[in-house]
Amino acid sequence: MDIQTAAAWAAVLGGAGTFCSFLMYLILRPVNISVQGIEKAMIGLAQDLKEAGERQHSMEVRLAEVDSSVRSAHHRLDDHLNKEG
Repeated sequence: MDIQTAAAWAAVLGGAGTFCSFLMYLILRPVNISVQGIEKAMIGLAQDLKEAGERQHSMEVRLAEVDSSVRSAHHRLDDHLNKEG
């Protein structure tokens, strides 16, 4: 292979490489941006889910406290009414 043929092949391969790089940029860049957006959304959803779980636990504890208080008040009312009657 002579120098001119090798130079021609190098030019063709270089041009093909540049074209492939350009296509990869056009295709992969938007996909990468979309994946990053989905990742951020998933992190946000995970945080929201964690906070919702913490709020639910807090409400369950508060509900148990209110239930206990209502039972105690009901018991005191029953005692009071039984003493009168």
